[in-house]
Amino acid sequence: MTRLAVGGVPPPVHQAGQHLLVGCDGVHSTVRRVIDPNTPAPRFAPLLNIGGYSVGVRHRCGPGEYHMVFGRRAFFGHVQAPDGQTWWVANPPCRRDPVREALRAVTTDQWRHRLVEAFAADRSPAADLVLAADGPLAGWTTFDLPTVPVWHTDRMLVIGDAAHAASPSSGHHIDWDAPVAA
Repeated sequence: MTRLAVGGVPPPVHQAGQHLLVGCDGVHSTVRRVIDPNTPAPRFAPLLNIGGYSVGVRHRCGPGEYHMVFGRRAFFGHVQAPDGQTWWVANPPCRRDPVREALRAVTTDQWRHRLVEAFAADRSPAADLVLAADGPLAGWTTFDLPTVPVWHTDRMLVIGDAAHAASPSSGHHIDWDAPVAA
């Protein structure tokens, strides 16, 4: 029987007794560094990610249509779910990689104010969707990989954000159908 070890912090491979180690442990992958100790480090992309969902805001996006708006000061993407909710993501610029604790200290009201201000001059539903957001808002950083020269060996491989150079932002790498399928 083949056993499968999945992501996180892998045990030393020679002691693990596993037949296959799959690293699906994100852009800061430990498994990728085990496979290739010289792998390039992730680099900060100068923008943040903030996502939310809203109800009751009229816009031209039909169910399942993903609209992207490259606004004057930030990017905004949104899709309407079959139940009428609108799921959205915003990418406001951020010059320096912030300390994680500093991002956690920003309140929902502060995020809402910052985003509404960023989208106020745009001809899009972004500001209205942010104002109508239900639930907490939180921001997180974005990193990408300049290249991933080695992503597998005979017994180890990385997948997902651990393996590709594109940054997980702008709603990319979010399976919009997952909540519907669930």
